[in-house]
Order: sequence, then structure tokens, then C-alpha cells
Amino acid sequence: MASEWTTEEIQYLKANWEKESDSEIASELGRTKDAVTHKRSQYRLVNLSYHWSEKEIEILKKNYNETVKTLSNLIDRSPKAIKAKKRSISRQTNCCVDCGKEDPEFYVDSAGHRWNMCRECVKDIIPEFV
Repeated sequence: MASEWTTEEIQYLKANWEKESDSEIASELGRTKDAVTHKRSQYRLVNLSYHWSEKEIEILKKNYNETVKTLSNLIDRSPKAIKAKKRSISRQTNCCVDCGKEDPEFYVDSAGHRWNMCRECVKDIIPEFV
């Protein structure tokens, strides 16, 4: 059976839930991620499972060219979440979602949709693209 939460642990949770992910808080407190998520919901602290901490974003940017699987293991996020965050960063910084190249000439398909990928990376996906 899990141990009771101390006043100090609850204070830490309340002070840091907006800045740190549940995984980071769990690591700091020696609790499981699920325990932190449950306690946060008990105190009606908004569910931030979608929230990315500054540390997670820094890790993603520093390792941007790693595979999605590697990034998923580094950050403890699903591959789907990693891909979505890379797209978000790409839009914010105007860089290729695949290679991270800044200010690339983005590929625009025949329907006029801009891909968040540079023309070089699109060639890997669409071989007939010249």
C-alpha cells in the first residue's frame, strides 16, 4: 500500500505542477507518475498531461534530429506527442520538422498545402519529387 503524502510533498506538487511534468515531480518526490497525476486531480489542479515542461522542450530541441522512438524514451512521451511537439516547434521557429534546418524552402504540394518539411527531407518521403 502506498504511503501517505506529506505536507511537504503536497506543497511541492502545488508549487510545481505548472512548471514540471508529472514524471519530473514523481522523480523528485520518489513517487510514481500515476500517484502524482492522481494527487493532482484530487486537488483539482488542471490536468496538464499535454503540458510540456521547459526541461522537456530543451531536451527535444537539443536532440531534435534523433528518431521519434529515441526522443520518446528520453522524454517519456508517446511517439504521437513527440511528433506533434516537433510540428509545433517547427511552426513557431520556421524550421523543418524532420531535420531542424531553420528557414528552409518548405515543400508546397499540388493542393497548395505547406508541409513543415524542407524540400530535401520531402525527397526522402516522395522519391519522385524533384
